[in-house]
Amino acid sequence: YWNGYGWTTVQNGNVFNNNRTVFKLTFSAVTTTAVRVVVNNAQANYSRIVELEVWGSGTSNYIMPSSNSKGFK
Repeated sequence: YWNGYGWTTVQNGNVFNNNRTVFKLTFSAVTTTAVRVVVNNAQANYSRIVELEVWGSGTSNYIMPSSNSKGFK
């Protein structure tokens, strides 16, 4: 997540050798303005993230991700 100065990994956020169909990562609440997921060494060089949910409170402003958005490459 973005801590205001740089990218920080959430608690237990580094996942290795995952081959499960469903994987749920739960961690303590953080306050942020941006979230990113980095996939390295995916099977057959193809990442398979089907759904990513970010929960929080307060006002929500949905922004369609693009290659120019912070955190998306």
